Amino acid sequence: MRSIPIALMIIPSIITCWAQPHRFADYVESTITSLADVPPPVGPGVQDAWRQTDALIAAYWSSGDGFDGKDGKEYTYGEVTGVGVRQLANAMGVPSAEDSSINFYDLGSGVARLVIQMVLDNPAAINKSVGVELSKERHDVASSALSRIRASDYSSDLLSKVELSNADALKFDFSDATHIYISSLCLPRSVLEALQDIIFTLDGVRVVAALNRLDKLEVSSEWDEGQDVPLRMTWGAGSAKIYRKRTGE
Repeated sequence: MRSIPIALMIIPSIITCWAQPHRFADYVESTITSLADVPPPVGPGVQDAWRQTDALIAAYWSSGDGFDGKDGKEYTYGEVTGVGVRQLANAMGVPSAEDSSINFYDLGSGVARLVIQMVLDNPAAINKSVGVELSKERHDVASSALSRIRASDYSSDLLSKVELSNADALKFDFSDATHIYISSLCLPRSVLEALQDIIFTLDGVRVVAALNRLDKLEVSSEWDEGQDVPLRMTWGAGSAKIYRKRTGE
């Protein structure tokens, strides 16, 4: 039987979508966002561990956590999804790091799903994973979830590596950080600049990730130019800038 070229099989579906604009938009959206949906390649054993982590996080956080404030107010909020956390960790070189060599800080950690998943996904590499969140409501959600996990049948010494703080990142001591993630989309320029000034003073920091361009790091001779990596966010496909400190400078 003669095979049909793949291109000829795809074209009719595109034409059909074109005839129905809403379907064509869905087709384009699914094509564009597919890269952000791809997790890093791993073996079956790691995939099983990931499924357990996903189930744990789904059990102790709800989809609305972080969005709802007092008196029914809805806040502007979004975060990295489970797949996105794995994309981020891979881009920052976390899974391949030496044992207990990483002090990970999430500045603007929200309800701390990322902070806890970073430990559970990378138990050997992480020495500690610290979440710093300015909003007390979100910090309380994060602390409650962590306390309930610790009190549950799920017992793991890994959770002792998690630290959560309700604090202003500009006033918080993260001087021992090696890897920093900044949830930066809604941060004022002045705050981003001040955070970068602090980062310049840190001897041990090796990798910084942010959701948008960090201008001072971008032009610094001590840092490589930011690398764009796809990242699955709660609002859809996104990307992060990954900055690596140059060695031997």
